[in-house]
Amino acid sequence: MAQKDYTAMDEKELLAELLKENKKTSLWQKIAGLSVIAVCVIIALGFGYILPKFNAAMNKLNSSLTAADAVVQTAQTSIENANTLIDQGKDSLVNIDSMVENVNTLVEDNTEQVTNVVESFNDVDFESLNSAIRSLSEVVRPLADFTSRFS
Repeated sequence: MAQKDYTAMDEKELLAELLKENKKTSLWQKIAGLSVIAVCVIIALGFGYILPKFNAAMNKLNSSLTAADAVVQTAQTSIENANTLIDQGKDSLVNIDSMVENVNTLVEDNTEQVTNVVESFNDVDFESLNSAIRSLSEVVRPLADFTSRFS
């Protein structure tokens, strides 16, 4: 399109040209304004559609995180209980070690004495003991008969 020479125009032609350009500009401004409004309406409708779904997803996420937190708390409690049981087990093992040590000491201390007692039993002459018991029985029997007469 050829550019017009505005200097050669009179005032009336200039005003007519200005009015024509103003109408063109006004039309484009109206189209741009309506386009901006249409885009804003589309964005608003999109947010109206997306926000409830986003809110529902966030609520599900929140409930899932709450449930996960409860699971973590339960796991922490279980781990603390397990640690307590492990500590008690360690204490029991320490006590078992001490008990076994005491039993060993008892056996070591008394082994010699038990050996002495067994040797003493071996030294006893059971035939002589039986003979002495028979002799005592023969002596005590007449005495028992005698004392039984008074009762």
